[in-house]
Amino acid sequence: MFKIDLHPKDLVLLESIRSYFGVGKIRKQGAKVISYMITSIVDLEVIIHHFDKYPLLTQKQMDYVLFKKAFCLIKNKEHLTTEGVSKIANIRASMN
Repeated sequence: MFKIDLHPKDLVLLESIRSYFGVGKIRKQGAKVISYMITSIVDLEVIIHHFDKYPLLTQKQMDYVLFKKAFCLIKNKEHLTTEGVSKIANIRASMN
């Protein structure tokens, strides 16, 4: 899952992001949080392509690299094995 959480006052920003990517959903997550989420493997490829083309310039780039590794494991159905689940758990533990 790719997810951005913001205060509800920033709904216009999340709508702009969703419009730019053309995928994902915006949902209210309680009184003080609104989220933009992408959960589909096909739709996540849009995000992967974007951040491959326009790399992050912050510490989040390392999290992106780990996110992409986990994404590739799932896309290749390696998450259906015990070893694959272990790899994903290790990646998750390394993320910020």
